[in-house]
Amino acid sequence: MSINKKVLLVDEEDWYMEPILDRLDYEEIEHEYCQTVADSLEVLKSEITFALAVLDMRMPFGADFGIAAYNALAPGLFLFDKIREKTDIPIICYTATNNQEVIDAIYQRKGIYISKASGHAYELISEIKRLLPNQT
Repeated sequence: MSINKKVLLVDEEDWYMEPILDRLDYEEIEHEYCQTVADSLEVLKSEITFALAVLDMRMPFGADFGIAAYNALAPGLFLFDKIREKTDIPIICYTATNNQEVIDAIYQRKGIYISKASGHAYELISEIKRLLPNQT
């Protein structure tokens, strides 16, 4: 039986994610990249299973979900909760937000917070490798 090592990444800033995606390719880590909440929800409906997810907190919903309960500053929390309804995979919140309410919500949901501050892409890649099954 093969071990799932696929990573879901969701962030609207493709220019920012490109070097990260390139590094995942170099490390031979399978991944699926989406730019909106709506796109990622479609992927989650498929038969694809993921070992972990990497989410931005501030990104477009990509559709009108008619929800006011989620802070407009953090549509990623909506996606976080939708993933949690389906699976208990590790979720890394890789975001530029410094809103303490959002950061607290990440930790309350048992997420991993990594700032997008300069140089932290290496921290993200290291954390992905650490969390993937049998990844060295």
